[in-house]
Amino acid sequence: TGTVLYAKNPRGVNPPASMTKVMTALLVLEHDPDLMGKTVVPPEAVSEHYCYWMDYGHLESGEEITVRDLMDYLLIPSGNEAGTTLAAYVAGDIDTFIRMMNDKAAELGMEKTFYMDPHGLSPNNSISCEDMLILCREAMQYPLFEEIFCTVEYTVPATNLSEARELKTTNFLIRSNGYPVVTDSRVLGGKTGNTSKAGR
Repeated sequence: TGTVLYAKNPRGVNPPASMTKVMTALLVLEHDPDLMGKTVVPPEAVSEHYCYWMDYGHLESGEEITVRDLMDYLLIPSGNEAGTTLAAYVAGDIDTFIRMMNDKAAELGMEKTFYMDPHGLSPNNSISCEDMLILCREAMQYPLFEEIFCTVEYTVPATNLSEARELKTTNFLIRSNGYPVVTDSRVLGGKTGNTSKAGR
């Protein structure tokens, strides 16, 4: 309903870390609502300039992969190079996509938001909790976003450069990972974010 039950410093600004990927996903869905496209991972998507840290089992330059699989890799295990690859897919180059991200934030009234990359690794990205709520509510209007957002495990089929990949969510409220945190049936999904500046 959008009713706020409790708020603490909702307009305070903090780096969004990998929650940046929600904006990336929203722009991809606006460009390709059915996620039917296919693309090739460009060299810049895995370069140090655009993506200086990648998860285990990361994508390779020249890898042929569907947009749907990229979105799963973006939102489930939080693959950074999936963000840069999708940015190039939508906008032609990553810098243009970053401008699109900031334009979309302004369009949605996200007054405390500024993006410098499509994955959230930059410590200079910024957002407020209030703006993140606006963004997530907008993205959840897409059924495919909601489906992926709430997925616990997914298998990316083999590509021209990789065997099949098993993806698992980083959200331990929907997947137990041996931590002293119990899953909660009221939590349907979500996105985590963590960098040294953003914290958890």
